[in-house]
Amino acid sequence: MGKHLTQEFIIQRTKSDKFEAIKNLNLWGNDLDDISVINLLPNLEVLSLSVNHISSLKDFAGCPKLTELYLRKNSISDLSEVQHLMSLKQLRVLWLWENPCADIANYRLIVIRMLPQLTKLDNTAVTNEEREAASQINIENELNALPAEPAEPVIHSCLLYTSDAADDTPCVDLGGRRIIKKN
Repeated sequence: MGKHLTQEFIIQRTKSDKFEAIKNLNLWGNDLDDISVINLLPNLEVLSLSVNHISSLKDFAGCPKLTELYLRKNSISDLSEVQHLMSLKQLRVLWLWENPCADIANYRLIVIRMLPQLTKLDNTAVTNEEREAASQINIENELNALPAEPAEPVIHSCLLYTSDAADDTPCVDLGGRRIIKKN
């Protein structure tokens, strides 16, 4: 379980005497999962929360001046969470790479469609071709088509080729080599 972010911790990290005036904040790798205090920072422009345990983007809606948001290696699995960032009209850089949501088909196009003002997504510039392709996406259909839960991994049986030293059964002897079925 992660930690709860507090005003005191932010003030200590930034050495700022004016909490509401903080513009840049780096909280990389602090084991955070509750960042609700972030919405009390209306002047925040650049925020790094990579390598934490954040699963929701709702708390960023209270940061209207946010231009760069780094959330690499967190626990954001639901791509519809990006909707919480749609009111952030100044947001230009977003990094969600290595979150479960970044593995979803059409991830880049869906995010670009929801946040057309982005110039960079996951350290890659947004191209005009991507903007054009994203404009063709029906967001409601794309988000409704996403699975509610991540799919269970598929486990397949396989044949393992091994030497005579393997005496496990059931196996087939093929002239000095055994093929063992592993489940």
